[in-house]
Amino acid sequence: MQRRVPRFDRRAFVVGLAGFALACNRAPGRGALPTPSLTADFDSWNAEARAIVGDVLATLRVFDTFHAFRVSRAREPADGGRTELAWDPPTWDDWDQATRVARGVRARAEQLFTAVTSASVDPNLWRERRSLAESIRKLMDLGGVLAAYRERVDQLAPGDALESTVRLLDQAWSSWEDVAMRWNISRSEIAACAV
Repeated sequence: MQRRVPRFDRRAFVVGLAGFALACNRAPGRGALPTPSLTADFDSWNAEARAIVGDVLATLRVFDTFHAFRVSRAREPADGGRTELAWDPPTWDDWDQATRVARGVRARAEQLFTAVTSASVDPNLWRERRSLAESIRKLMDLGGVLAAYRERVDQLAPGDALESTVRLLDQAWSSWEDVAMRWNISRSEIAACAV
């Protein structure tokens, strides 16, 4: 038996060489798509949301002060003798501002939600838009809890038990912390030192 030696002709050589050249000089792949940058609309929406979250924080602090005042007044002995220091109530200006925020924050958040969901933006930013809209929806829910707390406070009689209001206040703080995380806002205050 004789072994056959493969024979290459010129045509096979040229086709093979052309295939090799094409494989080596292949155009680079598409690679990762460029990430679209957020528009100025997103900056203004986030700024407005941060402002709302900040207003709600100030309101919750006023409500905490009110609650501490009510608790300290409820613990006063009937004979007028004090066993512990009483909390001062919030100022009228603080209380009025907190009331306005509590009753208006849901409407502010709804306006912002409408602006975000109805604006014409780059279709590649749909994930960021959806995430922002979901966070604003939570802000709307927080507004509902604040309004419910404020309405419940209006129904309190002097010396009334505060169990129902403290649950609403705790729920409002919990909701606030959930929402504030989105915009990296914390409850801590910066204390200014006198020099």
